[in-house]
Amino acid sequence: MKIGFDAKRYLNNTTGLGNYSRELVHAYAKSFPNDELFLISGDPKDADRIHEIKNISFVAPSKKTRLFRTWHCYKLLNDLGLDIYHGLSNEIPFSHKKIKAKLVCTIHDVIFKYYPNYYKWWDRYIYHRKTRNAMLFSDLIITTSETTGKDLIKFYPKSKVPSSTIYQSINQAYRLNEPKMEFSKRQHFVYVSSFTQRKNHATLIEAFKLIKNQTKKNLLLIGQSGSELEAIKRLIASYQLDDRVKIHINAKTSFIKESIRDAVAFIYPSFYEGFGIPLIESAFLETAIAASNIGIFNELSKDSILYFHPNKPEEIADAMLRLEDKEVNYEQTQKLSLLRELSDPIKASHSLHSVYQNLIS
Repeated sequence: MKIGFDAKRYLNNTTGLGNYSRELVHAYAKSFPNDELFLISGDPKDADRIHEIKNISFVAPSKKTRLFRTWHCYKLLNDLGLDIYHGLSNEIPFSHKKIKAKLVCTIHDVIFKYYPNYYKWWDRYIYHRKTRNAMLFSDLIITTSETTGKDLIKFYPKSKVPSSTIYQSINQAYRLNEPKMEFSKRQHFVYVSSFTQRKNHATLIEAFKLIKNQTKKNLLLIGQSGSELEAIKRLIASYQLDDRVKIHINAKTSFIKESIRDAVAFIYPSFYEGFGIPLIESAFLETAIAASNIGIFNELSKDSILYFHPNKPEEIADAMLRLEDKEVNYEQTQKLSLLRELSDPIKASHSLHSVYQNLIS
């Protein structure tokens, strides 16, 4: 097969959708070396790139064209003779009727529907239009969780496009086999997330305030800067927790990995997620997890983690203290194999290959 992928996130995002794009494309290319894979960019400079994986090529137009990805890419896609064009980040071109290839779109979440106040009205409109376009005119929708699939049915009931759930892989750096950190040497709790309201840092800090005199462990908050960062800093200062709650912005993967591996537990109080990559990363690093009792975490984790209500700091605090107990912590880490099994890049590649073949057969 000849398969084209939208390379915007692959080339430009260092986390999240970028990691998803790179892990999916690389795993697929290695699993099916006889398929030709094309990374489609709108920047002419990317045409000169040479990929280290032999069956992956970069393709770009000869000159920069405004709205290339959304409207004008169809000629290039048709010239390549693609069997499949896969939009990896919630969108397919609006010129879909002119594209001869079958169209596949991965939709990761509909956060803009659940939390519209987090977005400017224009951004909400654009996200809605792109998602609606994909839901109505793709040949297949890929979701990274069944929870997102249900959300799409709820918000886009007119769609008749079939869908398939394929759980995503994680950054391979987290899969490296390393000695498990001894429990006695684990010095902190950790949360890795961008500093936005949906991620619920404030309630986690309130929970830590409740137990600050019952634990010697500190709390590490690691992530991309966001709209809530300054408010979170002020909250920490108001609780006089500056020496106990540490913030690390834009940390390198190596630091994040070490921080999770060295933690008593990963605490995940988010209100909503489309997937939950840190759950999988923590599982591979054999770090116990406590997280919000929300649909996506229940789907992925089953009974392999501790749960709490994300609006109840006392429940979060209780989970943190429970995981500071050596025996409870050990029992929880023994259940993490379920999460590790979800993120199998080879299995995901074969699932993707199967749905591609079904589309063109």
